[in-house]
Amino acid sequence: MKFCKRCSTDKEAAEFYFDSVRQRLYSYCKACHYAMTEDYRKRNKFKLGEAQRKRYRDNPEKFREKSAKWRECHRETFLARNRRQWFKRWNTCVDGLGGKCACCGIDKRTMLHIDHIGGEGNKHRKAAGGSVGVYNEIIALGFPRDRFQILCANCNL
Repeated sequence: MKFCKRCSTDKEAAEFYFDSVRQRLYSYCKACHYAMTEDYRKRNKFKLGEAQRKRYRDNPEKFREKSAKWRECHRETFLARNRRQWFKRWNTCVDGLGGKCACCGIDKRTMLHIDHIGGEGNKHRKAAGGSVGVYNEIIALGFPRDRFQILCANCNL
């Protein structure tokens, strides 16, 4: 049994992290240690973020390799997250541009497309780096209805 100085309770030794530098158990239990760490992160968010950005600037290739390895190991998680982000941006664009077909008024989401007024949609997608790039641009421009509109699949084709 060991006494936690923060929550003032006796706990099993397994409830404490081992300090490898001092070769002993920490004075705070795992739950208190976690709470203190979270509190520190909240209070020093900018400081920690700046440290992370500095580490990236010093060695960007290491971070790219680490990211690529993570994406490879967690492919399904990565793809699912990308799909959620894509769908969220698409929904934001559809809502911002009216949420229904400009011609016939259909509002069934599975049938709606974002249409470039005056064409050039394929060219714009390539220049913007894909659909998400187009969605980000539409959002950043404040949903310009003079350049984009919502059409159902039938009206768009």
